[in-house]
Amino acid sequence: MLIFKEKNAMQFKISKIVCAQYVFLAAIFLIGCSSKQEETSKEKVVTPVTQKVVEKETTKVVNTVSYGVQIGAYKKFDAEFTSTVKKVEVNGLQHYVLGNFATVKEANNLQKILMDLGVKDAFVVKLENNKIVKF
Repeated sequence: MLIFKEKNAMQFKISKIVCAQYVFLAAIFLIGCSSKQEETSKEKVVTPVTQKVVEKETTKVVNTVSYGVQIGAYKKFDAEFTSTVKKVEVNGLQHYVLGNFATVKEANNLQKILMDLGVKDAFVVKLENNKIVKF
């Protein structure tokens, strides 16, 4: 039994020494990390400022011509649509136009469809810069 106690006491002392070594190494590591300070140079970087002159571009206004189908014109009906229905005001009347076609033929196809659906007063109009013009 005495040998067993001496063996346990020896293991206990060894474990205390190993633990103390770990604590010592950790303390050295922490002290080493905190004492390292990187020296930073405080050079001022001066960037030259240049003024760039931007010339104003002149844009030429191009007349946009398209064709659509007018489905109605009203004096007292003023509504905004979120769909592709355009509202064009001419002489106090609100004209409502469907479509935005490059050719009259495409607008005529839509007019035929609308007339088949029962919109008998639909007709093709020419739009120039979103204004109705005669053609």
